[in-house]
This record gives sequence, structure tokens and C-alpha cells, in this order.
Amino acid sequence: MAGRILYLSIVFCAAAAIGSLSVPHLAKAQDGSATFDDFMAEIEAGKKDQALCRNDEEDVAPEDQVSACTRLIEDAPYENDLVGTYYINRAMAGSDPDQSCADASKGVQVLQDSNSSIYGEDYLDAARRLEESLCR
Repeated sequence: MAGRILYLSIVFCAAAAIGSLSVPHLAKAQDGSATFDDFMAEIEAGKKDQALCRNDEEDVAPEDQVSACTRLIEDAPYENDLVGTYYINRAMAGSDPDQSCADASKGVQVLQDSNSSIYGEDYLDAARRLEESLCR
């Protein structure tokens, strides 16, 4: 009986101690600097930049397309085939021939290095032809 009382008192003391700890705000990051809403806003901004970079509506001003592609390239944690498409899209929208050539070359390199299958072999072939035409 004494063992049960001791056990119950330990359980109640532990529950009281746990309950007295401050509960973190569930929507805040551990450092308190970002919220879930901030995270979702960043996701939405990325989606908007992707649509601008791809020129989905076909009415994006070239400078807006270049800016969106640049943000996506700079924000990418590592280069993969998707980043390669950002370079290709920026090459097509750019007005500086040297920069467009550099972007096309970089895009082809990234696509090849990542063994891209994002749009199939036809996309890589088209990217190579774009590079050839821009880098003459």
C-alpha cells in the first residue's frame, strides 16, 4: 500500500511539474523568429516566382521574368534539374547576349549534371540548341 501511495505521489508531482512548464507557441519556430504564416507566405511567393519565371501567362515583362528566375536561382539550396530550367528560362527572357549565353550554358550543365528527366530528353536537346544559338 505504501508503495502505491509513493508511486501515485511521484506521478502527480511529475504531472504538476510538466504542467508548470511554459508551453511553446506552436506556430513559432524554435528561435521565435518565424511563424507558420511566414513559412506559407514564402511558399506562395516561390509559387508566384515560378509562374513568372516560366512565363505561364505569356504576358510577363522580360525584366520581371528575369527577376523571378534570379530569385529562384539564388534561393535554391542546391542545383538540380529544376534550377537548370530557371537558368534556361532566364536565358530566353534576358536582353544581355553575354548573360543569356552564360545562363543557357549553365542551364545545360546543371541539367546534364543532374541527369535531368524533368521534361524528358527533348527538353535537354532544346536547351542545347538554345545554348548554340545564344553563344555563337
